[in-house]
Amino acid sequence: MAEKKERKAVEIVDMAPAFVKETIKKPFESVIGVSKEKGGGWKLLVEVLERRAIPDAQDLIGRYELSLSEDGGVQGFNQVRVRRRSDREGLEFMT
Repeated sequence: MAEKKERKAVEIVDMAPAFVKETIKKPFESVIGVSKEKGGGWKLLVEVLERRAIPDAQDLIGRYELSLSEDGGVQGFNQVRVRRRSDREGLEFMT
């Protein structure tokens, strides 16, 4: 029986585009955050392109939280926010 490999945060972040393609099926934008869960597993916060618009500042960006197992398997996800690309609310930590 093969042992499941425990992933590191950097590996989880590197795998984010594949997680988005597999589960959310929308164009990947960025990783907002990653954290290790107390009981094992990971939480990954990503942004995806929900709808392209002209001008680009009006694109709709969706924020999703993914729940991952200890070895990086996707357990579930939910949308936590939708914003326009130009909306700076909630992005204070990025400035």
